[in-house]
Amino acid sequence: MPENVFELTQELLNLDEIIEESGLESDEFKAQLEVSRRELSDDFDNKVASFLQYHEDRMAVAGVLRDRGNALLERARSMERRAKHVKAWLLDLMKTIGKTKVESGEFVASVRKAGGKLVLDIHDPAEVLKDERFVLIRREVDRDTLRRVLAEQNDGKEQPGASVPGAIFQERSEYLHIK
Repeated sequence: MPENVFELTQELLNLDEIIEESGLESDEFKAQLEVSRRELSDDFDNKVASFLQYHEDRMAVAGVLRDRGNALLERARSMERRAKHVKAWLLDLMKTIGKTKVESGEFVASVRKAGGKLVLDIHDPAEVLKDERFVLIRREVDRDTLRRVLAEQNDGKEQPGASVPGAIFQERSEYLHIK
């Protein structure tokens, strides 16, 4: 007796071939072959039904895992937002009491200036563009030249508060570094 769907398929094909090639006129033999074919066909249908149930189960599990994964991803994003808010809150608290560094157990929190260039606030681009030194061909503010000119006002150093009409260097932002 066939045990799996592949063996059942082969048996059904063999039986169909026997029925076609038999050429026997015996009604009893034909009836017996038809009974065998129906039994094999029912077994095949049952095996296929179990495959379909397995497929449905796997799809259901995949859906649950996908939903759980999406829920976990959203939870992770929520935790990251909370951590970001806690970090900003700690920065504000430390700045309020004048602390720049806190060493606590395995963590060290320190208030640092953001690196890189000073924030250049061009609040009136039209005014800056009146000075051709700061104009690019596209009629955009040449930020590098503007930075250089502002730095030249302070012995070549970028200093908050240095300005030309329409633009000013601002303080660097602060952030909380945790290691």
